[in-house]
Amino acid sequence: ASIESLIKLSPTKAHRVVAAPTIDASGEVEEQVEAQELRPGDIVRVRPGDNIPADGRVIRGLSTVNQASITGESLPVDKVSNDEVFGGTINLTGVLDIEVTKAGGDTLLGRVKDLILQAESGMISITGEEGGSGVRCGTSIADMTAGMYAAVGIMLALRVKDKTGQGQRIDMSMMEGQLGLLNTMIASYGVEREMPAPMGTAYKALLPYQTLRTKTGDLAIAVGSEKLWKVFCPAIGRPDLLTDERFIGNRLRVTNRTALIDIVQTALLTRSYEEWEQIFLKAGIPVGAVNNIGQVVDHPQVAARESLITMDHPRSGKVLMANVPVRLSKTPGSVRTPAPALGEHTGEILQELLGLSGAEVARLAAAGVVVTA
Repeated sequence: ASIESLIKLSPTKAHRVVAAPTIDASGEVEEQVEAQELRPGDIVRVRPGDNIPADGRVIRGLSTVNQASITGESLPVDKVSNDEVFGGTINLTGVLDIEVTKAGGDTLLGRVKDLILQAESGMISITGEEGGSGVRCGTSIADMTAGMYAAVGIMLALRVKDKTGQGQRIDMSMMEGQLGLLNTMIASYGVEREMPAPMGTAYKALLPYQTLRTKTGDLAIAVGSEKLWKVFCPAIGRPDLLTDERFIGNRLRVTNRTALIDIVQTALLTRSYEEWEQIFLKAGIPVGAVNNIGQVVDHPQVAARESLITMDHPRSGKVLMANVPVRLSKTPGSVRTPAPALGEHTGEILQELLGLSGAEVARLAAAGVVVTA
């Protein structure tokens, strides 16, 4: 079994291809030496069974490397990039090859953190209060979106493999993950050439469709159709708005947004959240509380669906964490273990999947080839 060869890349200088140790037939570690200098456009010679991903960097065309690793052919390196690998493996059987990159080409070299991708993608520019500077999303949305799209890509590739027997390379960019979320904004800009800007919790196409204040707390209200508008106005004690020429039809309401929201906000301040919740629910108007994390943890819906679980962590003790968010009727899945420590399962994986002995794993760890807990 061969251990991954490492190619350390820098965009400004030549690189050496340094092959990591392999395990020979007797189970002994066989050292490999430096192979060659590597520059963009050079040829990398690989042997049957060699695996050439990178240690935190990638060379474009890993699927070609995968094929060459089986045939022993020479591999042309047409483009060396400085992308950072978020996670992935090269399957020497050619079944599956997944690469998740944090930056593409040479345009975002060294700028591969979630915050930077939120900024570079335009996500920050549309997030925040109206008239203010853009703000970071409250969670690491660029990181997580890339992982979610990668999971979808893996499932698609596996379905294709089931039908064709062929594996393929999956390329998931953090930037493109954000563009997928911003698709409606991009399409709107392409048609109207109007620069999107932060609108707080409001929605450009509909209103009232945002959070507003009550006597006791904020609420989220979603009057998303003409039918709901005709119910909403009497519910807040302002049936006269239905005949106000400024607000007849959604287009005019959008045009006169500021005046309408001022009227609605004044009306909502006359009652508590609890009172408005009952009024709106009875009228069939979507409404919700603006909860903090503590309130969400204690939410009856969360309790009813067992959306949170408590896990025993060997270092941190009792840890509260989210349950599996997707429930399948026949194979619902479950969270069975806490997040592993670095290298916690290295030995188990190498022994069960590659058939290495405990002594072989220990030798690899001592040589710095793998990390074990």
